[in-house]
Amino acid sequence: LAQRGIARNVHVIRNALDDVGGDFAQGALPEGVAEPYFLAVGRVTEQKNVARLMAAFNRFRQRHPQYSLVIAGGIDPAYEPAIRP
Repeated sequence: LAQRGIARNVHVIRNALDDVGGDFAQGALPEGVAEPYFLAVGRVTEQKNVARLMAAFNRFRQRHPQYSLVIAGGIDPAYEPAIRP
């Protein structure tokens, strides 16, 4: 940030995760999802451009049909039409 002239009044607030223990890799996959898969985690909003991610994945999947795309995150209702077929 300093290289871009932003040196003051910047505070980074990291995402939090409660210490719930255990191994997250041991969790069950959502119904209909099998390995291998790509996992995208975050809000599904216009700013995140999930529609572009989905378009790119569809191109990838033409050559690699064994892969799935799993998107985990809340959906902005206003953005939902942009990601529905």
